[in-house]
Amino acid sequence: MSGWGWQLPLPLRRLLVYLIGLVALLAAWELTSFLIRLTAPGYLANVFPSLAAILSSMWESRAQLGLDFLASLNRVVISLALAMAIATPLGLIIGHERTASKILSPIIYITYPIPKIVFLPFLFILLGIGNASKITLITLVVFFQILLSTRDAAQNVPKDYIVSVLSTGASKLGVYRHVIIPASLPAVLTSARISIGIAIAALYLAETFFTRTDGLGAFIERALELHYFPDVYAGIVAMGFLGFLLYLLLDLLERVLCRWKYL
Repeated sequence: MSGWGWQLPLPLRRLLVYLIGLVALLAAWELTSFLIRLTAPGYLANVFPSLAAILSSMWESRAQLGLDFLASLNRVVISLALAMAIATPLGLIIGHERTASKILSPIIYITYPIPKIVFLPFLFILLGIGNASKITLITLVVFFQILLSTRDAAQNVPKDYIVSVLSTGASKLGVYRHVIIPASLPAVLTSARISIGIAIAALYLAETFFTRTDGLGAFIERALELHYFPDVYAGIVAMGFLGFLLYLLLDLLERVLCRWKYL
C-alpha cells in the first residue's frame, strides 16, 4: 500500500493509528450523545453528556482527579510488579521441572477458579482499608494469569534448545538464563498486558467496596451517588488513560528486554 502515511517510521504509524481510533471513538460518542439528548427524556439525556461537558468536568475536577489517578496508578503498578516478581520464577520452575509441576499444579487448578474478590472482606479485616488490602487483592487476581501463561511458555520451549545448551556444558541455572527465560519472556509480558484490564477491574472493586477513600474507583462512585454524570465519565476516561499508559509502559519494557523481536 502506497501513500505518505505508510512511509512514516513505525512508531509514528502506530501513533497515527491510535489517533485515528481515538477520533473515531470520540465522534461516535458525540453523535450518540447528540441523538439521545435530541430524542430522549431529560434524565436519560443527562446520562450521556456531551464531550464538552465531560472535558469541562475533567478540567474543573483536575486537582482531585489527579490525586485519585496517582493513587490508582500506584496501586496497579505495585500489584503488577509484585505479581510478575512472584509468578514469573514460579511459573518457569513449574513449567520446566516435572517434580515441581506434579506437586504444585493440583494446588493451582484448585485455587485458580476461585474468584479472588471473595477474599476482599477478609483482606480488609486483616490488612485494614488502606493500600495493603487493595494491592494484595489486585496482586492475587493478576498472579494466576501470569503464572499460568509463564508455565505454558516454559513447557513449550523446544527440547532441542535445552539439549543444545546442555551439550556445551551449561548448568541448570545456565539453561534457565540462556533458554527458558528468553523463550518465555515475550509470553510473560503479553500476559502482563492482558492482565492490565483485569487489574483495573479489581482496582475499581477494591476502591469502592466498603471504603471510598481515594482512587479513581472512589471518584466515580462519589459522582454516581450525586448523579453527576460528567464527573462519572471523567473518572472513566481517566481509568482508560491509566490502562493505556500501563500498556505503553509494558510495551516499552518488552522492547528493552526482548530486543531480538524488533531487529
